Amino acid sequence: MNVESVKSVAKEFFVIIIVGALLSALVGGTFGVLIALVSPRFMTAYRDVFAYGIIWGVFVGAVLASYACFISAIMHIRLNRFEDHANQETSQFELR
Repeated sequence: MNVESVKSVAKEFFVIIIVGALLSALVGGTFGVLIALVSPRFMTAYRDVFAYGIIWGVFVGAVLASYACFISAIMHIRLNRFEDHANQETSQFELR
């Protein structure tokens, strides 16, 4: 793996985390407004409810997207090590 491919993968993971956090913020804000519609005494102002939902959505979305990227990176590293190990075994057989 060269440095450019590592930078490319890191950029892709960063974009995934940002997009996941923003989508989760939108879902969280919408969920907060729906809760306020069902139970108006829960929150008095819809703007506040949407803001709270956005904040929690960003936190949850960033954590989940980061975890998914972490698992993907671990799997990628293991796959590369497995391929390297397989290549070393085939090169040993060719030398004999």
